[in-house]
Amino acid sequence: MSSILTNTSAMGALSTLRGINEQLGETQNRISTGLKVSSAKDNASYYSISTTMNSESGMNKAVNEGLTLAKNSVSTARWEVGHAAERRSRRASHSSEIRVSSSSA
Repeated sequence: MSSILTNTSAMGALSTLRGINEQLGETQNRISTGLKVSSAKDNASYYSISTTMNSESGMNKAVNEGLTLAKNSVSTARWEVGHAAERRSRRASHSSEIRVSSSSA
């Protein structure tokens, strides 16, 4: 007569369920984080590569933002210089018209 404590079939089924539960937890973690390798425990070399790539991506974003800011600053300055030259030429032509009209009077 066998008891529940020594039932090998039940122990095998329990071991299988534990394994499935671990795999389910790992799959849920991958789905929630969007990462196949979310820690060094999953795959140390892939994790090292991915963290390096993430940090480089962050640096690239910062450089890109800095370049965009510089580009916009130069664009604004260029626009202002162009309009300042246009205003200066309008003032010059307006003052020459005033001189011409006052000398003819």
